[in-house]
Amino acid sequence: MRGTTPRHVAIWIEDQQALLLVFGTDPADRSSGHQPGDDWSQYLVTARQTRSVQEYYHAVLTHLEPQDKILLLGPGPFKYELRKQIKQQDGLKGRVVGLRQASRLDGVELVIPTVECWLSEAAGQPAVDAAIPESSPGLFEKLRTQS
Repeated sequence: MRGTTPRHVAIWIEDQQALLLVFGTDPADRSSGHQPGDDWSQYLVTARQTRSVQEYYHAVLTHLEPQDKILLLGPGPFKYELRKQIKQQDGLKGRVVGLRQASRLDGVELVIPTVECWLSEAAGQPAVDAAIPESSPGLFEKLRTQS
């Protein structure tokens, strides 16, 4: 049975694959004692596993829960279509709280903009349609040594 605790989910999506990072706790909440990388899971969905674009989106949606706060990232139009698919679920698959243009991101590199988004959200700054910087070298090195 799935929990009712809100999760933060970052989805980097393009035409060939989607990478999902699912945080069981708020990755920006430093008071919890968690460091980025603790209590999170990673899922990979590839378009090759599906017969159609609709099945591809459905495969991504299967990882989402109603209470999820979702950040969509990616280089092209697939993040916009996935947002549309999520909205059609009427809250059954969470809600999109951020949408950002991003170049290819992978693994721990996806944690950086995700944490930055949740910090922006907590500060009341919009996370929609903001460009993601290439990287924050100090934070990236810290995360890399922890993984």
